[in-house]
Amino acid sequence: MFDKEKWKNVDFYDYINKKIKEKKLDNSIISEINFDDYKYEITGDKLKGIPFAMKDNFSLRNSKTTSASKILKDFKPNYTATDYKKLIAQGAIPLFKTNLDELGMGGTGLTSNYGPVRNPFNYDYIVGGSSSGSNYLVADGTVPFALGTDTGDSVRKPASHTGVIGFKPTWGLVSRYGMYDFAPAWDTIGWFTNKVEEAALLLDVLQGVDELDNSSLKPLQSDFYKDNKLNGEKYKIAILPELEKYILNDDLKKDYLKAIDLLKNDGHKIIEFKPDFKILETIWIVYRIISSQEAFSCNSNLTGFHFGSYFKQNVGYNQGIINSRKKGFGYEVKKRFLLAIASRYEKTDYYLKAAKMRNLINKEINSVLKEVDVLLIPTANDLASKVEDMDEYKSNDILNNFLTIFNSNGSPSLSLPITRNGHLSTSINISALPFEDKKVLKLAKRLEEINEK
Repeated sequence: MFDKEKWKNVDFYDYINKKIKEKKLDNSIISEINFDDYKYEITGDKLKGIPFAMKDNFSLRNSKTTSASKILKDFKPNYTATDYKKLIAQGAIPLFKTNLDELGMGGTGLTSNYGPVRNPFNYDYIVGGSSSGSNYLVADGTVPFALGTDTGDSVRKPASHTGVIGFKPTWGLVSRYGMYDFAPAWDTIGWFTNKVEEAALLLDVLQGVDELDNSSLKPLQSDFYKDNKLNGEKYKIAILPELEKYILNDDLKKDYLKAIDLLKNDGHKIIEFKPDFKILETIWIVYRIISSQEAFSCNSNLTGFHFGSYFKQNVGYNQGIINSRKKGFGYEVKKRFLLAIASRYEKTDYYLKAAKMRNLINKEINSVLKEVDVLLIPTANDLASKVEDMDEYKSNDILNNFLTIFNSNGSPSLSLPITRNGHLSTSINISALPFEDKKVLKLAKRLEEINEK
């Protein structure tokens, strides 16, 4: 559980100044948060005195919120994210806004306009993205938890590269108000912690209907922290043996099989499934097409005129937008926007085809999840990649993209380290049907316990 005693006598003003100086070279922090300027009513003490960081795509009123994009480098929103207010209400202490892949579009941590974020344990390796800075600060112990966002796997996969826990709840359980949208039908708030019970406590704090977010849903469960033990329950656990052939690292495969054996020896029933992989393996292109189209729509207001950094130009409106986007967006963002335009070409309409495939993917994975309590898979196909090898990143590997399926259907999903070994850490992923967050957290807690014995 969060160690309140560790932070009890910390002078956070000095701590912030110290960390800002230390971290100029690792690019993990975009800005500090002056917490005296952002005080809200405290109604509880679940997180009293616990510091945290948040990805720089969460708004703070009258404070720069850049989403790591040049076009937003001077933007100050006039509203504050609901999740920030909820954390403050429970006594948490905000310290930093963290770096990310620009506008949340990336999986490496290398595409920010504030410099690349690399793995804190070995700078030759990636830390993962897009929630790169948040992952970094939890992994190196700067803060005990940090908020991120997960559209494809942007919390869970980075967590696997550093040996921390990455959790995304059921889509809609946590308000997205004040978070910059990437692809709303996929976007989920997530967080990094060191213990499963900490992830459960944060869900208690952050879940709930928000009248400012029309997509927020009424929770069907509560008391995730108090009710985080199996108490003798034995789960039916699905595995997909077909995925094993895609595991590229021997240690990763060994630890995945170890996790299965630990659960089997603990009395849980392991059931093998073979879904239609011809359907599931289309997730990488389905996600690319739909998320790019949603991102193009959500960011259409980034013209350089409405707000941002490039509106002071003595040119016409159209040329001004061209200039703004040419200078203000990086390569990865431009690439995805071009894909969005191409996917809606009337003679092909790949977007409509992708939407139909998404429905098939959801039906296929849900048909497995309905038969069991949870599904257990490797979090990734490999350990953290070397930065120099990123040009060879195989984006169409089914296992490399499998976590995105749980964004497609809205499932709760948690990445749990099996071996905590810096950039060589290994992890497994636990997922369940939407609204079955408690099952995911309970089994993760149990596996955490028996793995540490």
